[in-house]
Order: sequence, then structure tokens, then C-alpha cells
Amino acid sequence: MLHPFTRDRDEIAALEFQHLEDYTQFDPVHGNGITKYSGNLDDAATLDALFVNQRSDTLIVSCHGALPRKATVLPRFERLRTFLNTPYSSLYFGDPTLHLSEQVSLAWYTGWKELDLYPILARWVTSAAAASGASRIVFLGSSGGGFASLQISALIPGSMAIPLNPQTAIWKYQPSGNLGYARNYIKHIMPHLTPVGGVREIMPDVDWSEPLGDRASAISRYDQPVENYVFYAQNLNDVAHREDHYLLFRKKTETGPNRERIRYFTYEGQHTHTSPKPDIFSEIMADALSWFNEM
Repeated sequence: MLHPFTRDRDEIAALEFQHLEDYTQFDPVHGNGITKYSGNLDDAATLDALFVNQRSDTLIVSCHGALPRKATVLPRFERLRTFLNTPYSSLYFGDPTLHLSEQVSLAWYTGWKELDLYPILARWVTSAAAASGASRIVFLGSSGGGFASLQISALIPGSMAIPLNPQTAIWKYQPSGNLGYARNYIKHIMPHLTPVGGVREIMPDVDWSEPLGDRASAISRYDQPVENYVFYAQNLNDVAHREDHYLLFRKKTETGPNRERIRYFTYEGQHTHTSPKPDIFSEIMADALSWFNEM
């Protein structure tokens, strides 16, 4: 049911989900207000979303990154507080892949072997844009959410992705040499990728995700012509993401077919992997939306 517009987070948290027997039934309300939706993907997971419809020309779509599972109740709707205080409509997705196992804290919104989630998410986004009257769609996410923003935006012509210090190839995400994310993902989400000998046989220099193709690599996806735009923000002091994700993506795309569709924003942030501070975030959004307005 449509909720009268509110900025009270407790009221939003208490708002009941509209349960859909099948995710294809998503048909968001066109009037101003806030609604929640939960659509069945299969017996194991639901696609959960929160939609803030302000009947604006711009729809912001937010995806989250890794979650501390013991301290997080699913679904997680990231940056809700940020965009409630703007005139934009906004759509927030929890990653349904995490429903498959409490041991998995990051799954990049890929879905699982039998289900490619990105086209489904793109379908929900275009429905929400139509319901809000938005002609511009902006995807936003940090880290793993940034990876998802790159992937979904590529499926919606004319949209823009604003990834913040994202991964660009999931097999390369090895924080401090830790392969735990990869091993948990393979064990609980993509067991068909398990090497002979088990997940402990995963090596840091081997691309175990190759059978997933573009689903597991934004570098591969953007090596082919796309019809969206990217405003890529990178903290130069986040050394691992600068070296293993940003530079590899930039090297590939600057000579590729999408070079005119991608811009880069670099900044000197904290010496760790974290979201940009509010002043930097505001600058990123302002520059990205200014470029989008020129199109």
C-alpha cells in the first residue's frame, strides 16, 4: 500500500512489503509516496526493493556492497537517508543472492547459476522509472554495489552508472590477500565453479569466474559497445582497488568502443577501502549529474 510521504526512518522500516507471487508481477504505484516490494525469484530467494516516488525527472537506483551478516537484517537499502532529502525519486535493492546463505556477505547481485539477476533488476528499474515519470536513470553503489551499478546500467540505454571505488572483476577482489569472499561465493552461490580438490584450491592468480562471462566482469562487459554512461569515482589511496580494478578497467576502456561514454573522477581519500566522505560524495554527484545534464 502506498505510504504517505515521510522522512521518518522508523515509519519506513515498519511499512509492510507488497508480496508478489512472481517477480514479473512488479508494477509500482505511480502516485507520490513510498512502497516496498518483495517478489519471488524461486523457493530460495525474493527480490526486495524500496521505491520512493517523488514524480521527478531523475530516478536514483542504489545497490549495497558487502554486509556484516551477523549485524545486518536483510534486506539492506543503502543510502536511503541521503536521497530522501533530495527531490529525486529513488529505488533501493537488497541483494537477493544473500538469501541463499548466511555465510555470504558479498555476492555482487549476480544471482546464481540458473538465474542471471541483472536483466531482472533492469526490468524493475525501467518499470520504476516509468511510474515516477523519470527520463533519467542514475545507478549508484560503492564497492560491490558499484560493480552492480556498472552491470545493470549497461543493460539500460541512456542511463548512467556512478560506481564508487568498485570492483570491476569479481575474481580480483582479494582484500589483503584474503580469498574468503571468493571461496564463500563459490561454495554457497556458484558451486559448479568449485575446482577439483575443493574451494581451498582457488588461487589468487587464476580467474575462477571465467565461465560466468560478463556477469562476473565489468571489464569484459564494457569491452563491447554499450549505450549507457559511466562516471567512475576512485580514491587513489585505496591501493588495492586502484591497482586491481580501476587501472585495469581504465586501461581497457580508454582505447575501447565506449571511451567517450566514460569519465573518471579521482580523489585523495583515506588509506583504506571505504565510501567517500560527504563533501567528496557531493562533488562526485554534482559533477556526474552536470555531465548527464549536458546529454
